[in-house]
Amino acid sequence: MRFWHEDRTTNRRYPVSFIDYLKLRWKGERTHISFKTTYVYILCPVRNITEEQSKYIKDYVERMEKEETEFGITTKCAVCHYPPRDVDQTDPTGYTICKSHRTAMKKADCVYIFWSSESKGSHFDLGMAFALNKRIHLIKCFDADTATKSYVKVMQEMIKEQNTV
Repeated sequence: MRFWHEDRTTNRRYPVSFIDYLKLRWKGERTHISFKTTYVYILCPVRNITEEQSKYIKDYVERMEKEETEFGITTKCAVCHYPPRDVDQTDPTGYTICKSHRTAMKKADCVYIFWSSESKGSHFDLGMAFALNKRIHLIKCFDADTATKSYVKVMQEMIKEQNTV
C-alpha cells in the first residue's frame, strides 16, 4: 500500500509516510492511497547523454524503485522501464529497440519525461506517448525552451489536457 500527496501547483504525486498522509489529509490536502505498484516508462536520452544527466536520471529511478516497509507491509513506489538499463542498445538498426520501447510503453501506467531536445530517440518516444494517449509528467527539461513552438510546449499542453479530464 502506498500513500501519496498531490502537489496542487505541479500536479505531481509524491510518496509520503502513513503519518504524513494523515497529517496532509487532516489539513484538507489532496491525498491518495494506491494498492498496486505503478509501472512507469522513463523517457530519457540514451545516446549523447552527459554524465550529469545520467546521474540525475539514475538517482531518480533508484528513488522511485526503492522498497519501503511500513506497518509490516513492503511496497515499492514504482517499477520503472529505464531504457539504458532495460533494453539492449546494441541493435544495429534500432528497430528492435523501438519495438521493446513500444511494448513497455503500452504496459506503462504513465510516462516520466527527462527531456533533452538533442535526443532523437526521445522525440520518437514522445510521439508514442502521444499516440497511446499516455499520462505524462515532465520531470526535468535539460535545455531551455524556445520562444516559438516546441516539444516542451506540446508536453505542457498534453499535461493541461490530461488534468482537465
